[in-house]
Amino acid sequence: MIVIAHRGFAAVLPENSLEAFQYALNRQDCAGIELDIRLSADQQLVIHHDAALNPAFCKDDAGSWVQPGRLIADFTLTQLNHFTFGELNPAHKHHYVYANRAEIKGVKVATLQQVLELAASQRPGFTVVVELKSAILKRVTNAPELVLSLVDTLKPFSATLQLMVCSFDWRLLQLVAAKAPELKLLFTTHPLSLLGLAPLTEHFREQAAKPYYQKLQQRIQQGPVSWWGELTLSKDGDMEDLARFIKASGGSYWFCHASDVSAELLALTQRLDLQLAVWGVEDHDMVLWQQQRLPLPDLICVDKPGFEHTELC
Repeated sequence: MIVIAHRGFAAVLPENSLEAFQYALNRQDCAGIELDIRLSADQQLVIHHDAALNPAFCKDDAGSWVQPGRLIADFTLTQLNHFTFGELNPAHKHHYVYANRAEIKGVKVATLQQVLELAASQRPGFTVVVELKSAILKRVTNAPELVLSLVDTLKPFSATLQLMVCSFDWRLLQLVAAKAPELKLLFTTHPLSLLGLAPLTEHFREQAAKPYYQKLQQRIQQGPVSWWGELTLSKDGDMEDLARFIKASGGSYWFCHASDVSAELLALTQRLDLQLAVWGVEDHDMVLWQQQRLPLPDLICVDKPGFEHTELC
């Protein structure tokens, strides 16, 4: 089982920062990192999760917390370097996983090129999973530019690093498959219960009521699903439809949420010769899988390091 540091162990250090990625590189119980990319105004691949600068941890060069809505795509890389990303805004409600991470002053935005060079120089063979971000309910207007820039940036490192690309937007992965079929692709899915494709658990009840997930459910019910490459699900074969589409689209992995790991899903992916990657994994998930005597996934993406995640590797 491959253990990947989500945004560079985002529960420990500022997410998607060079400092976090260096921490992951220094740990022998970590085989790789996952990171999110966006295109800047001058077409640089910068590492940032949200489409806009995040007021939860982003300050401007005057030391003030940024206001919502300032899009990454509106700034050049030089302009983005006037912001810092390492402190936590005390007025902002932080996700419980990230609320206690270390704060570091002066953290600058990282580029994909910087991270690839860092990993290649220190840990040849290290895995780098690049997530392509998009607003999946909308048409992706910069898809060709984003994918071409990604493929060109990854190519010089293909012999040194294990390179993978993931996305919730399977349209982007189909473009990557056409441009660079040698890259391993991870087709990411939201928790299936939030999509109306599995029984809703108490853990997700509040989240499922949000307008975003209501819209996702409506689109899936109406079909075809644009962000899944115009896939229309059958009434009886939801999971199998998804798995077969991933396989037919050149996918190496189904990248599901930890809540969706089951004996049925593991058997399905094995039968179709797909590997299973899992995001959102916490300690209690590992305990549950042990109790259920489930085979371990091929790859897990975690927010913190620790023996709990690696003892069964």
